Amino acid sequence: MRDAKNSDKNFVFSPFSLHITLAMLTAASTDNSTTQNELLNVLGRVRNIKELSEAYRDVVEEYEVI
Repeated sequence: MRDAKNSDKNFVFSPFSLHITLAMLTAASTDNSTTQNELLNVLGRVRNIKELSEAYRDVVEEYEVI
């Protein structure tokens, strides 16, 4: 990313990739910590790690069907 400042080329982050990254940070954070609660708020519809895991399990299962 350091070279991106000096380059004339654009780059894009996938919203899904960003969401996955935040989900991994959330899962790795200390249970019921301020950090975990803030990340869960950012992720939206999930209130705890179990719901987050179930949501991603559903995504993976749908992807396997395709």
